[in-house]
Amino acid sequence: MLRHLKILPPIFSTLALAAAAATFVGTEISFAAPAKMLNKTVRYSFSFSAPARREDGTTVAGAGNYSRTLYVSSQGRIFDKEDRQEYREKKSFERGPEGSKFRIEGNRIVGILRHLSGATQIIVSFDGEFRTCTMNVMTGIESGKPAQMKGLNGITYTALGKVTYSNQTCSVSDGNAFGG
Repeated sequence: MLRHLKILPPIFSTLALAAAAATFVGTEISFAAPAKMLNKTVRYSFSFSAPARREDGTTVAGAGNYSRTLYVSSQGRIFDKEDRQEYREKKSFERGPEGSKFRIEGNRIVGILRHLSGATQIIVSFDGEFRTCTMNVMTGIESGKPAQMKGLNGITYTALGKVTYSNQTCSVSDGNAFGG
């Protein structure tokens, strides 16, 4: 499968292969958090859109808003809360370190969110002092297959074009946003 992965930037392919290798050998790739990243809360958000076809064949302009709060504990463990809105549907999800889809890689936090077909990669990069951040989000697809995702409403959507991202914001603060 990964041999035929058609991804936008080369780094995504490298990370996908590393994740696949880690899964194959039964271990997780893990990096220690830099000391300046510890006990930090990171908040980021973005909007997404793509022309899509619902499973009933209806064509729609798929769109939504996504925000996430990540907390890197004093032990380098990531806790996260995700808030999604797609049309009228809104849902929140909270995950501890065992269920988080994010990992620390040097001065970045990287997450891979798998879809029914394809995946989205989110990279949060920090300045040297871990006081500011930028984020980048992109969706990759398997060669010859469109991205396919399940919406919050439970309906499967097949992208008819490229998923685009806008309104990307990122901020860092000291302490635990979850009150611990």
